[in-house]
Amino acid sequence: MVLKLWKTYFALLSLLCSHFLSGQCLESYSWEFSPQQVDGAWGNEEVVNVCLILTHEDWQGGNHYLHSIIPEFGTGWDLGSIEYIPPLSCSNDGGYWAWYDNPITSEASGVINGPGFYYESPLGGTDPDNPGDNFGDRCPIGLQLEFCFQLTTLSYDECTDDLDLDISINTLSDDESGGAFLSAICQDDEEPILTADINCCNANAGEDLELSFCTDGPEESINEYLSTNNSGLWYYQSLDNPALGDFLTFSPGNDPDGTYLFVVSDELNECNDIAFVSIDTQDGYEAGVSGSTVICENGSIVYLFDILGSNAESGGEWTDPNGIPWNEPFSPSNDIAGEYTYSFPSTGSCPADEAIVDVILLMNADAGENSSHTLCSCEGALSLLSLLDGTPQSGGIWSDQEGNTVPGQFDPSSDLPGQYTYTIQNENCADAATLDIEIQYVGDVGNGGEFTICESSSTIDLFDLLSGDAEQGGVWTSPNGTPISSLLDPTSAENGTYTYSFDCDACSSQSILELTFVPVPFVDIVGNVYQCTQGSFELTFSASSSELFDIIVIDGNGNEFTFSSVINGQSLEFVTESSTTYSIYQAEIEGFIGCDINTGPGAIINIASPPSASLVGAATICPGQSLDLLPILSGNGPFLLEVFSSASGVSFISDPISEDEGVTVFPTIDTEYSILQVWDSSDSVCTSSGNGLFDVNIGSAPTASISGGGLICGGGNGTGQFTVDGEWDIYDITIEASFGEFSIEGVANGEIVEFPAPNSLTYCLSEVSPSGSTGCNAILTDTCMEFQVLPNLITYSLNVECDLSSQLGTISFTIQGGSGNYFVDGDPVDGNVFTSAEVSNG
Repeated sequence: MVLKLWKTYFALLSLLCSHFLSGQCLESYSWEFSPQQVDGAWGNEEVVNVCLILTHEDWQGGNHYLHSIIPEFGTGWDLGSIEYIPPLSCSNDGGYWAWYDNPITSEASGVINGPGFYYESPLGGTDPDNPGDNFGDRCPIGLQLEFCFQLTTLSYDECTDDLDLDISINTLSDDESGGAFLSAICQDDEEPILTADINCCNANAGEDLELSFCTDGPEESINEYLSTNNSGLWYYQSLDNPALGDFLTFSPGNDPDGTYLFVVSDELNECNDIAFVSIDTQDGYEAGVSGSTVICENGSIVYLFDILGSNAESGGEWTDPNGIPWNEPFSPSNDIAGEYTYSFPSTGSCPADEAIVDVILLMNADAGENSSHTLCSCEGALSLLSLLDGTPQSGGIWSDQEGNTVPGQFDPSSDLPGQYTYTIQNENCADAATLDIEIQYVGDVGNGGEFTICESSSTIDLFDLLSGDAEQGGVWTSPNGTPISSLLDPTSAENGTYTYSFDCDACSSQSILELTFVPVPFVDIVGNVYQCTQGSFELTFSASSSELFDIIVIDGNGNEFTFSSVINGQSLEFVTESSTTYSIYQAEIEGFIGCDINTGPGAIINIASPPSASLVGAATICPGQSLDLLPILSGNGPFLLEVFSSASGVSFISDPISEDEGVTVFPTIDTEYSILQVWDSSDSVCTSSGNGLFDVNIGSAPTASISGGGLICGGGNGTGQFTVDGEWDIYDITIEASFGEFSIEGVANGEIVEFPAPNSLTYCLSEVSPSGSTGCNAILTDTCMEFQVLPNLITYSLNVECDLSSQLGTISFTIQGGSGNYFVDGDPVDGNVFTSAEVSNG
């Protein structure tokens, strides 16, 4: 089991490592260490304080001076964490003990000794940093030297049971490690050895604690104070007592004070770790009763605790009037007047308590320190006493440099500069101080404002923008705080706040100009207008800025039109009797400075003639057939037409059309179409009457037939005679066979037509309609013709392919005509293309 103790204390291990040796250099020694070993071992990652105590018996009897202590540490120590604590010199010869990390060479013996504690004596040596050239520490008989180390054992991860925590010590005299040639060597010196094992344990009960609670305080959960969340058991005072469970609730005033042990076990390594929690309870503290005292500035010291009354308890803390910790007694020459607080902090549930002693110092007469000030003429009246340095007392008398008594108030705008004297007397003490005053004149800075300035403006003077009676002599600053001239170039100046003031810190009076520099705006009148009547119309104002403009518009006839507060995109109304151009003659923005505004070319109003429309012609169509009326149009299109049909007596409005477009109608009976009215579609006022008629007749569908057929040679055309009975002169016809159809346009009644007839098939007339017409198909009778096409061998596509290397070739040709089933030399042909086998040349 490993015990890990928190409190740093040493316990004497009686007679554990005490020796009485026969050598002259080392008579006796002992070890002290904390915490104590458990079964001869310390735990892993445990901080151990170890001290070697050497007792001087008769070292100097044979000129043996102790000079060095050379330790060796076991493998279980973390050597990088060792702290070395040397003893004080016992000979008082001006030397000292110190730890040296590097080996030291003895000037007497020439032996090199390892790192250790060495005595640096001012005797016998010349090098203050080399203990190897001097004497040892010559101590009186019976005195002890205590060499201490603070060591830490290795962590659990590095810990193994084969490590040890032994410490061995070699003591050397100054003839062995120093520079003494007369001392004898410690021949019989024995190395003091401290033996210990390392116990590798993975238990962690947390840090040891000291807790204090108020007697009448609430119950406390002690587990919450631990620095670990590991599970363990609680014991009171000793592990021999019954366990209190894994959670400890302490009731102040009921449960006993003392040390409680929290034990965490490592079952794997069969070890424990213990946190020692010391708990005590106590009553609150009484700070006493507040009071006050008057102390003379040159008086003696005073103990303020005596003013708190008989109930005040000692042990509290004092703070001065500034809240800084302070210690008794009060010294009038060093401490300040004010409220001194004596307090106890809260303890557990015991509230804090405090009492206050108000210290009043009776000051000596103090007129302050001699001073000098420069005041601004713009400042208001102020107290002369406030201008003195130091801590002048009030109640004194002011006089000017002529010795005349003057008031304590000074008005820089009317009083004279010069030296003023302040005199004060307190009983038998008097003091005086002088005050030198200069006055700096501050002029009128005028009044500022906000301005927008166009970048095209010439140089501007900022004084011209100030209103009021601004005086010269002040300082202008730019938006970045840089002093500048009052003249600005708008093309390079920055936007922001410009200030004008006089250089006087006490006067905050200044004028502020908020300046914005903008590009020169561009304005124009846009929206060309075309209308065929005289009268009003609208144009649009266009601007590159969103500001309000005052503008004058002029037309091509010299007429002017004035508009105020116009914004971008606003419509402007005009009246004219003729075509002309409107443009901006003048434009201004209220509040803008130096803006020579750029203007555009303006807009055009075109007074056009009314449109005209006429309709002339006639057409015959089949029943249900539509017709496009193509009127003759002039004017400013697109156009809207009101078209009237005589048969129905109803008119309709067409869609907008251009000059080369027509109006589609769907007559069902004979009728005449006329145009009642035509409009310019962009101007409903611009209109005129149409003229002319277009006569439409609804005819009967024609009747058509074709005759022909017979025997023809392959590769020739078939022919047939087209016969039609109808009201039209020419027709478009379509003839079809099983492999396709043929269209022939512009065929008259009785005309002979030709068409391809590659095979013996039936060829039929499939469609007939008047040329150029749709939806008017003829009634067909006697529509088919039979043709027998004789085969015409090798009529086309004869082809010979030769292989020059083999001298072989193939012959192919296309057969046309007949029934479409062919034989060559008695063998059937697949399709109508014949290809021979390879044949030789010749």
